[in-house]
Amino acid sequence: MLRQRVDDFRARILELQANAIQNAPLPELLDELIADFAQALEALDAAEAELREQGEMLDETRDALVREQQRYRQLFEFAPDAYIVTDLRGAIQRVNRAAEALLNVEANELIDKPLLVFVSKEQHAAFRSALMNLLQKKTFPSMELFLQPHHRDQAVAVIATMTLMYEPDGNPGSIYWAFVDITTQKALEEQLRQMNASLEQRVQERTANLEQANQEKDALLAEAQSARADAERANQLKMKLLATVSHELRTPLTSIKGFASTLLAKDVSWEQERWQTFVSVIDDEADKLTELVEQLLDLSRLQAGALSIHRELCPLASAFKLAQQQLDTLASNHQLTLDIPQELPQVSIDRGRIAQVLVNLVGNAAKHSPQGTSIVVSAQPQGEAIEVSVTDQGGGIPEADRAMVFEAFFQSEHKLTRRTGAGLGLAICKGLIERHGGEIWIADYDASGTTICFTLPIFVQ
Repeated sequence: MLRQRVDDFRARILELQANAIQNAPLPELLDELIADFAQALEALDAAEAELREQGEMLDETRDALVREQQRYRQLFEFAPDAYIVTDLRGAIQRVNRAAEALLNVEANELIDKPLLVFVSKEQHAAFRSALMNLLQKKTFPSMELFLQPHHRDQAVAVIATMTLMYEPDGNPGSIYWAFVDITTQKALEEQLRQMNASLEQRVQERTANLEQANQEKDALLAEAQSARADAERANQLKMKLLATVSHELRTPLTSIKGFASTLLAKDVSWEQERWQTFVSVIDDEADKLTELVEQLLDLSRLQAGALSIHRELCPLASAFKLAQQQLDTLASNHQLTLDIPQELPQVSIDRGRIAQVLVNLVGNAAKHSPQGTSIVVSAQPQGEAIEVSVTDQGGGIPEADRAMVFEAFFQSEHKLTRRTGAGLGLAICKGLIERHGGEIWIADYDASGTTICFTLPIFVQ
């Protein structure tokens, strides 16, 4: 608009000159020219003021840009995370203080040094691939790296984020790297992983008859569930123990007390034979009490992991020989057959404890099978173990009771196979066999009798 006014003013001057040449009157033209000139000056002043205002705005913008650049440099320099600028080949151009500390090298010594030299050798290929993807696909990838600081043994785990920076002409000019130290996070993850593995192992040991706990469950939840299950089992065991002790102790104690009181009666004289009978009953009942107490002690030691096992390398037949007298006594009203080959491989066992298992199983078979029937104890190699079986001709164990017969204090409700006693014998057998590294189970169901099997690992030099 100002240029138009100047052009108009120049045209008027030319017109004035032309009129002067033609001797035309000048006053009116001069007045008009002066007025136009004044207007042009005013427009020029306004333009000058506008330009001055624009210049001041440009100065303010330039100052703001300078301040922003200073702020950016401070944010870059003093940022808590490590920042590095490289060229497109990965050569370092600029670093902040956090990057100096991370790489343990001063900034001036890092310039033009390839960033790749600080990456673990195992990740060189992945590093080059990520750099190529950034340049070719224009993506902004993140990756987990292990950086090796200068003169330090311990690598640092980081999350590296790459950003491509462009020049004013639109072409890529540099790469902006941001590194977040996750070493502490990785250490915590490893600790949590180890804790989870330890807790899962404890759950498996304590809940062998339950499904394997889900490894993705929270570790604290798994521990709480395991502790709660242990508490419930302990409470159930306590209640069964109280019920068993109150019943199983009362019966022999009542007999002992009754016969002892009878013998002590001063108004009755007993014949020697009758007196001997009463004393024999007292002795038998006392033996039952002693056996019950020993079973309770053995069970408590097994559950606490405190039962002593003294192993020695010997033939399995030596354990049978140690138990022979008791086996003959227990099966005196049955046909006991021992099928133990002499050429069986040796085993590493506590002979006394294995003899105890045999006595419990044969005694159990004799107690729950008709007199005169057969009880067969046999042993044979099975893979890397020796399998021992005890078979009777009793009423058998119902399928529904099989999973529970090796639990302490279990009593079958089946009228034909109801177990008497405290229900500790099979539980102790199970604990002793497992302490030897073997297994114990009930063979396939047979209505005509019961076969209980257990294994003992063969000694391998």
